Amino acid sequence: MSYKNAERNKAILDIASGWPDLKNVSLYESMESFNWIIITWSNSIIKSVALTYSGDQLRRKLLKTK
Repeated sequence: MSYKNAERNKAILDIASGWPDLKNVSLYESMESFNWIIITWSNSIIKSVALTYSGDQLRRKLLKTK
């Protein structure tokens, strides 16, 4: 794992809220490799980021613990 859980959790909540921080591409690519998110590319530029089922389940868990 190339990211910390706190970074992953913040990114999950940001994506769910509709405001993903697309500056940290390596974090998102790493999260995609663990099936937390799906990245859609267009000409080597991130077009969109969406949560997978696992990512959405984590989002729900994070919102319950807040």
